[in-house]
This record gives sequence, C-alpha cells and structure tokens, in this order.
Amino acid sequence: MAYNYVIECIPIYKAAIEGDWETAKRIFEEEKKYLNLYITYYWETTLQITVGTKSYHNFVEQLVEQIMKVGGPEMLQTNNWYGNHALHYAAKVGNTKVARLLVEKDPEMTQIPNPSGHTALKLAPWYG
Repeated sequence: MAYNYVIECIPIYKAAIEGDWETAKRIFEEEKKYLNLYITYYWETTLQITVGTKSYHNFVEQLVEQIMKVGGPEMLQTNNWYGNHALHYAAKVGNTKVARLLVEKDPEMTQIPNPSGHTALKLAPWYG
C-alpha cells in the first residue's frame, strides 16, 4: 500500500488532535523525523494538524521549540499537498495566538504565498 506511512503516523496524529504533548514528546524522542514528517494523506505535518485544531497552544509552543532546535525556521515553512504552511492553517481557523508565535519565530512566513498566490495574511479575512 502506497500510504502505509499514514497508518504508521496514527499515534502522532492522535496526540496532535488531542493536544497530548507527553505522548508526542516520547514519539519525537524516539524518532526526530516525526517533527516534520507528512503524517496525513494530504501531506500535513504534526504542526499543521495541531495549529488547525485552534486549541492546545502549549502543544504548539513545545512543538515549535523542538522544530527550531532541530531544523530552524525553514521547517516551519513545510507545505502540505495544497502548498499551505502552518501560518496558513492559523489564518484559516483564526488561531491568532499561534500566528503570533509563528511570525515571531519566522517573520518571512507572512510573505510566502501558496500556489494560488495567497499569503496567510490574505486568507485570514476570507475565513473570518
């Protein structure tokens, strides 16, 4: 099956949508690749999934710190299948607390458009 990785990533996906940092932390300690691995069929990362919940700000803060230690701001810019990064997700769901955190760590994210030419700042008002 071409998408076995999605099944393999169920534990980290579950931790992300439930805001279970302790489980996620254990997974990241065992395999650093999960910090920025595509964990869904649409190439979403743990960061994108958690940002999209509009909850679990502590989880996102911890995850961003780990990502910054391992790969720096470039890892925050990882795009999903549709070309959206974590700041696009924050803009779509109105997650302003996380948006501030992401921009603080990587101000350049505000200028990166998706393939449709939309920056996160442009998407924010569209999604209310």
